[in-house]
Amino acid sequence: MTQGDDLVGTARLILVSTTHVVLARVSIMPEFRGQGLSTTLITSLLNKAKELNLNRIEIHAHKNLKHYYESLDFSYIKDAGSVAEHPLIEMHLKLNPE
Repeated sequence: MTQGDDLVGTARLILVSTTHVVLARVSIMPEFRGQGLSTTLITSLLNKAKELNLNRIEIHAHKNLKHYYESLDFSYIKDAGSVAEHPLIEMHLKLNPE
């Protein structure tokens, strides 16, 4: 994601199967946070996944972001370990009916 010539954020969809992707590495540069850019970026990727007729998006998010991802219609599945002492959770979003 860019604003003018500045790279301000990134995220990726990793294809797991013909119907399932993992949303990973969502990141916004610190000086651009608090402007709703994460939501814009994630919504763009959700729309792309729908265009590709994918059925499910999975994310391993920091546990403190659970309510944020629930606001985007992701559902909590389970605790998923930790990275660098940050607890993670697995969440899924169902898109197109299977």
